[in-house]
Amino acid sequence: MATSLLTTTSEVTYKGHTISVMETPLQVFFVINHNLKSAHMSMADAKRCINGQPCLYESVDITWWA
Repeated sequence: MATSLLTTTSEVTYKGHTISVMETPLQVFFVINHNLKSAHMSMADAKRCINGQPCLYESVDITWWA
C-alpha cells in the first residue's frame, strides 16, 4: 500500500471557495476546492483564478502525489 506524500497544512476561505495549502517534500501548492487537477503555485495566483483573471503561473496536476 502506497502512502500519500501530499499533506494539507491549512485551509483558507475566500469568496465562498476553500483554498487548501498542500505540501509535498519538494514544494508547496495551493488548491481551490480540493481540485488536485489544477494546483496553483501561490496564494495570490489562486485568488486571481477565483476572481476570473488569468493565472501568472501555469497550474499543475498533482493527483499523482495523492
